[in-house]
Amino acid sequence: MEPMEGNSLMQLLNNRIFWVCVMAWFVAQAAKVVLTLAVERRLDFRRFFGLGGMPSSHSAVVTALAVGVGIRSGFNSTLFAIACVLAVITMTDAAGVRRAAGKQAAMINKIVQDMIQNGGDLPNETLKELLGHTPLQVLVGALLGAVIAVLMLGLYSARKRPSFREEKYASSRRTALARLPAALVRLCPSERGMERRSS
Repeated sequence: MEPMEGNSLMQLLNNRIFWVCVMAWFVAQAAKVVLTLAVERRLDFRRFFGLGGMPSSHSAVVTALAVGVGIRSGFNSTLFAIACVLAVITMTDAAGVRRAAGKQAAMINKIVQDMIQNGGDLPNETLKELLGHTPLQVLVGALLGAVIAVLMLGLYSARKRPSFREEKYASSRRTALARLPAALVRLCPSERGMERRSS
């Protein structure tokens, strides 16, 4: 079983689309830290692992996945259709359900704080409010993921693309292989010829 596990790990490490998704998540989360520093004038590394904010890392990841699958497997493939549906569901959830949950958390936190200030005996716990995304944050995350997928897979494909000389050599080799059976037939004596020689 060990060789199979090692082989699976190497296949994962060599999976280009997987690393495209990882890069999309990393860039989106790093952008949150940079934007927090630029807008709020504070360096908050917790934003790197936090939810919500600009841009949407979920949207970036699923869009990078869909575009990457489309580039590698074809935009008319079943895999691209699955990845595209997954991306739409994820982005809809980020801008809808999760955003609504964040608004509800903000309202609950305000109610609890007001009750505590009025002498209420409640636990002073704060719910996370930054959960979902605005449509603009989702859109920017999707564009970011698509650009990263095109750049990474496009550069990889360009690096792997054979030169004109290599293509010409491969074409001549295919032609030679196609003519090989006919040449072998002409070189090999037929059964009738062998019989005549033996008689």
